[in-house]
Amino acid sequence: MRFSLITILAALSAGMCFASPIVLPLAKTHPVVDGVIGEREYDEGVRFCGFLKTASDERLADFGEGTATFLTDGKTLFVAWRVKARNVDFDGGLRTAVTRRDGPVWDDDALELVIVGDDPDRIAHFAFNALGTVYDSLSQRGAKADPSWNCEGIAVGGRVNRGWWEFEVSVPLGSIGTFTGGLKANAGRGGPGIGTMSVNAACQHIQGPKVEFAWRRDAPAVHVELIGSPLEGVWAPIVAITSAKPGARYRVDAFVCEGSARQDTGGVRLAEGGTVETGGKFSARFETRSRVDHRMELTVRDVESGEVVFSESFCARRAPRGGDVPVTAEKDVPGLGEVQVFHYPGMNRVRVNVYPQPGKEPSAIVAKIGGKEFPLKMMDGKRYTVLAETPSEPGKCALELGSVPICVLEKKRWEWDGHALGTERVIVPPFKPISAKGSVADVILRSYRFGGTGLPESIEALGREMLAAPVYFEAVVDGRPVVFGGQTPEKARLSVAADGYDAELAGKAVADRITIFAKGKLEYDGFLYGTYSFSGAEGKNVDKLTLVVPLKDAEAPLMHICMAD
Repeated sequence: MRFSLITILAALSAGMCFASPIVLPLAKTHPVVDGVIGEREYDEGVRFCGFLKTASDERLADFGEGTATFLTDGKTLFVAWRVKARNVDFDGGLRTAVTRRDGPVWDDDALELVIVGDDPDRIAHFAFNALGTVYDSLSQRGAKADPSWNCEGIAVGGRVNRGWWEFEVSVPLGSIGTFTGGLKANAGRGGPGIGTMSVNAACQHIQGPKVEFAWRRDAPAVHVELIGSPLEGVWAPIVAITSAKPGARYRVDAFVCEGSARQDTGGVRLAEGGTVETGGKFSARFETRSRVDHRMELTVRDVESGEVVFSESFCARRAPRGGDVPVTAEKDVPGLGEVQVFHYPGMNRVRVNVYPQPGKEPSAIVAKIGGKEFPLKMMDGKRYTVLAETPSEPGKCALELGSVPICVLEKKRWEWDGHALGTERVIVPPFKPISAKGSVADVILRSYRFGGTGLPESIEALGREMLAAPVYFEAVVDGRPVVFGGQTPEKARLSVAADGYDAELAGKAVADRITIFAKGKLEYDGFLYGTYSFSGAEGKNVDKLTLVVPLKDAEAPLMHICMAD
């Protein structure tokens, strides 16, 4: 059977929805439920990418990064999640307060699973936190859930690794009911402050609509590996056929339409398709600076029969780029691109970023502030930027790019400006003045030994060593890991003030022909301020810089890391 692009576009514009079940192959091998999702472990399953808000508009959630993979042999359902953790702490910053089975696991950062078999009114609901605590209940539609039911033989496993939370579960379907030719299911993720999300958006993710699966042998295993970054305006789906009959061919189509499912505002922006054989991949890409809704439809069809074996759709809107840092102003300038302004009046500075429209590279961009001109420079191949001076006196001044007005910057004089209270150099008991010998500084209950990098090589508290190794910097330069520091033959330059209130120190670390200069100030309570500057990084991309503090686990079991942008 052949499909023409015109026929498919006509169906989309008419509001066509794909109601066919997702075809789920009957797996020949079982994954090991140990919390480690192997590279090929779920090749016989079906993978969804992106979690949607539990609402009828099927919108991609702000915290919806990740995948959910379903795999079954007809008797057991395996589900694997890979979702973003809250940060890169060893536990991902995930809330894990519930330890009792059938406790309120949904109050923690939780993963949820809903399964329905042949009886459409018999609903099994599961929730799991990062500790592996299980909530499971069975209910009839519309009736109160019965948490006294425990799923016999359920197994779970999970881990947090480098900012991602991976979790696996195996559910014996016979403990729920009968499943003769398939099932309905929904996999979700939720947590404090982020709400509930699922692969099939519904106002009621438990009682409401679910993904319908029909299983069969030798069916294709479809993996949506990526969807891009729609919240940044980048739609870049990658669809793989990881398992199917040898020589089988499948048609993959990706469409991005301007507008949501309820309102079509601008027609089709992306329409790409291709034929993929077993083991192959399909990819497409579309970028937009528009902030209106866009909707993506992904479909996979058997070339021979024309059967739709997989479909997924959702809408998203490009979000502001500011992230956790409040944006003073943001504006789209036709012919130029997206302008972003961060004003720091206390520092008399303003950061101006310009993200050019795709395919356009302005020859020169100049910011005008208070009668002065500041040219923007290209940074990291993505944006033009400048950190410009603003007037130090209170008042308002206009910020323009060329002749285009962007915003008005205002500096105010607050009552507390210039106040000196609390700045006296007074050492508050029971603290004592800093004492130093060579590169070792002593404060109350603690002793610091600094290396030539200006970073601590040793920290002793009550005579016990806290560090497993010297503190060091680790960077990613031009895509390669580079380590600055560690044990050094040089010693830091340490100078204690006459009153013992604080101490100045300096050092440097060299790697890959790049030097990091360190200037630090140690205060009498042991707090260390550090200022670090680069030399020799010109022409290189320093993609990431990490301060690594190798603590002994036994000495710091409750350590918490505060992340900064």
